[in-house]
Parts: sequence; structure tokens; C-alpha cells
Amino acid sequence: MSTAPSALAAGGSVAKGHSKRLAFARWTVAVIAARGIDAVLSFMVAVLLANRFGASAQLDAFFIARRATTGMTDLIRELVRKIAMPYIAPAIDEGRAVNWRTMPRSILAIVAVMVVLPALLIVEPALLVKVVAPGFEGEHAALATGLVRILVPLLPIAVITGLLLTYLQSAGVFFVGEASKALQRLVLVLLLVLFVPPLAVFGVAWTMLLGGILAAGVLAGIAFRTHRRRQLATAPEHPAGEAERADAVPPPRGRVLAALLLFFYHQLTVVIDFAFASSLQTGTVASLEYGTRLVSLIPGLVTLSVSTVLYPEVVRIMRGNDVGAKSRAIHQLMRGSLFVQVPCSLVLACAAAPLVQLLFGHGGFDADAQRGTIVATQYYAVAAIFLMPTSLAMNAIYSDSEHSPLIATLVLAGVGLALRAALLWGLVPVYGLAGLGLAVVLATFAMSVLSLWVCNRRFRELAPARLLPELALIAVCGLAGASAGYGMAGLMPSNTTLTEALAIVVIAGAAAGTFTAVALALRQPDMVAAIGTAREQWLRWNAR
Repeated sequence: MSTAPSALAAGGSVAKGHSKRLAFARWTVAVIAARGIDAVLSFMVAVLLANRFGASAQLDAFFIARRATTGMTDLIRELVRKIAMPYIAPAIDEGRAVNWRTMPRSILAIVAVMVVLPALLIVEPALLVKVVAPGFEGEHAALATGLVRILVPLLPIAVITGLLLTYLQSAGVFFVGEASKALQRLVLVLLLVLFVPPLAVFGVAWTMLLGGILAAGVLAGIAFRTHRRRQLATAPEHPAGEAERADAVPPPRGRVLAALLLFFYHQLTVVIDFAFASSLQTGTVASLEYGTRLVSLIPGLVTLSVSTVLYPEVVRIMRGNDVGAKSRAIHQLMRGSLFVQVPCSLVLACAAAPLVQLLFGHGGFDADAQRGTIVATQYYAVAAIFLMPTSLAMNAIYSDSEHSPLIATLVLAGVGLALRAALLWGLVPVYGLAGLGLAVVLATFAMSVLSLWVCNRRFRELAPARLLPELALIAVCGLAGASAGYGMAGLMPSNTTLTEALAIVVIAGAAAGTFTAVALALRQPDMVAAIGTAREQWLRWNAR
């Protein structure tokens, strides 16, 4: 059976290079499709919850409990994937057995911790609620505590599913693994459509737990079937009785601790934002939740999908000894990721008002809640632009085989958290939710500058003098697209469902179309490359 890493490593001829590009395309489309299904179901859940509970204490408590538990599951899966991929992928490439006996002790330790920790939280969930929502008191705190106790078991389930997903992705299986996560949301959608009116918010939490268990079982079945096919297709080079532990060769110094730092950094940024939001008026947490969900929609479908497919290749590039090659890879990935992110963020920021009104302008989600969601969507959409360089820098530093990633990761995470907390502390009491959004934009912008500086010190050939003009060119395209999008937003009516949908299409077309036209006129490198690739594929298709 051909595995993902072996396909990525293939090369040396035009045919193999073409096959590699097609493999990337297939895997990326598969992940986008799976995450698209999950995103649609996720927004169905969000809309149904908003219509059922409105901007109420129940919904605020539910979102805090979900952020504190299931909100961590994607990060837990990413942490497990980041640590386990360097061991599982080579084992599959070399035909070695992949089981608990060959698993690195670092991964087994994380599994043990994530089993013990939820047990403690089930006993005393109020401690977690006080940390993530210090502004909650009385009914808010009681509701959140009860919901956390129900949802906490999803944390150890996320560890197991993270290992299963890493195995499947290493074996070149992407769609079914990603699609299994949508099963949990499908179960919840069915409950909300059929049974939620007579049930309280606790019924929603119990359904989420049941859906998580069911999805993990399906994923385990798929992984077992894939494992059996591998066993039948290839005889392992190292029989189970002779296999050495995967951690016989120690990992790069500080890598596991750096992965943990990245995990806590990403989680604490969310916790800090929602902690400050919990001190504002009722409904702010729900507005922030829906705003961040809208912002994550397109990056989740495109940017994160591409990142999922490219991660094994990035690891291989950063394991090499050629500093110039590493620097050029970072340069191209940073420019390309921003080129994709900027128009996505522009479309969301410009079309935030009609989009929020279309999705949430019904039922119990009143005008104040909608205005708060619009503000959160606009600010976080802008912040997402500056988040891309930071994420790329952290991944590159973590994957570098020449130096320990610990110190650089510690600096980035520590400065990022301190700066974010300071800005929120200064702006939220004065400007409310708008101040929170502004603080997030300023913090992510500062972090993108710092991450570029750290990368330049580590990879000397990154040459910011060459990179900055290219980023400035993307900024010019973005400003032109934003002007067109916001200008059109001021002209389009959005007082009915039809006009809201039409406004979204027109505003998105104006912003994205202007961005593309300016990029073409200025011959932005990524746009030129995309046009060239599309032309090549068209000619090849016509020649058949």
C-alpha cells in the first residue's frame, strides 16, 4: 500500500513530480470536503442553539463549558499529532509495527496525564470554571460547573483520536479520518432539530459526549481496517518480538516540551479572551463565540486543510541541513499563506453584518447580540491575517532538526501571552467588546513581527529585506479589496433574507474580485504562479 510520506518523498522525474502535485491536490480536496461537512453541521448547531436559547445565561454557560473542554480537543489532537508524527510516519515507511510497545514514552506519558486530569476535573469542575470564566457568579457559575462535569471525558477521547488520526494520515488516509469528527455534530443536530425544545442545555451536553464516543469508535474501526490491510499488503521488516522501541533514539532536545508550550499557548489565548469577555454584559460570551466561529470557517476549510496535508513535508524540509533551503521554504510558505488568508479575512470582515443577520437574525438572538457578533467577527477576521506568520514560524522552529526549539518557543509564547493580557487589561474596561477585538488585533500583529525576527535569527538566509516588499505588495492588494468591499457594504440593503444573501454575494465579489485584479495588475508572485499552474493543467486536460 502506498503511504502518504513515501508519496511525498517520491521525485526525480516529471512524472513523479506531477503525481506528487496530484496527490497533494487529492488529499487537500478530501480534507476540505470533510471539514466542509463538519463546518456546515457546526453552524447548524450554532444557529439552532441561538434560536433555542438566545443570548441567555444558559448559552453563556454552555459556551464557556465547551471552550474549557471540547474547545481543547482539537488542540489536544494537534499536540498528539505533532509529537507522534515523527515516530509513526517513519515506522509506516519502513514497514515497522506501530503499537503500544513501540510507542515513544513521551506519548504514553501524555496519554496517562490526559486520562488522570479529567478524572480530577469531574470531582471538582468548579475550579476550571473559575479559571476560564472568573466573571461568572451564581446561576452562570452553577450551570457552567454542571456542564463541565459532563463534557470533561471528551478530553481523553481526544488523545486517542489524535493517535488514530496521526496513524491514518501517515498511511495516506485523510477523508474518513477528518469526516469522523462530523459524526458527533450530526448526532447533535438531530437532537436539536427533534428533541431540544423540551430539553434543557444539559441534554445538549450529554448528546455531545455520546457523539464523541460514537465518533471515536468509528475512527478506531477505520484505523484497524487500514492496519489490517497494511499487514496483508506488506510483511513488516521488524517482527513484533524483535522490534525496538521507537524512542530508542532520543528525540531532539526540548521538542516534547516545546510542543506542550505550543499547546498551552494556543489554548491560553482563547481562555484569556473569553475570561475578559465573561466580565462584560450578559450575551458577550455568546457573541464572541459566534464571531470567532465565523472567522475560523474559511481558514478552517482552506488554510488548515492545506496545513494538515503539508505537515509531513514541512517536517522533512526542516530536518535537512541546508539552511538556505529552509529559509526559502519559510519565505514561500509565509508569503503564500498570507496571500490566501488576506482575501478570506477581507470577505468575512466586509460581509460580517449581512452574514450575521442572515445566520442569527432569528429567534432569541436579539439586535444587541447581533451587533456584538458583528464586532467580534470584524476584529478577529483582521487578526487572523497576522496570525498566519506566527503559526508558520512556530511550526518551522519546532520542526528544525539543527537546534532545540524550546527557547525560541518559550520566548514567543511568553511574550505573546503577556502582551495579549496587558492589552486586554487596558482596553476591555474602557471600550468593551470593541476593545477586546482591538487588543487581539494589536497583539497578533506584534507577534507576527516578533516571529519574523526570531526566524531571521535562526535562519539567517530568510532575508526580511526581500520578504517585506512582497508582504507590502499583498497589503496593497488587501487595502484595495477592503475599500471595495466596505464601500459596497454601505450601498447594499440587508433587511430581508433575500437581500442579506444578495449583499453577502455582492460584497464578497467586490472584495475578492478587487484583490485579485490588483494582484494580477501588480504581478504578485503567487497569483502569477496560480495562473501558470491553471494554464498548464488546462492544456494537459485538453491534450487527452
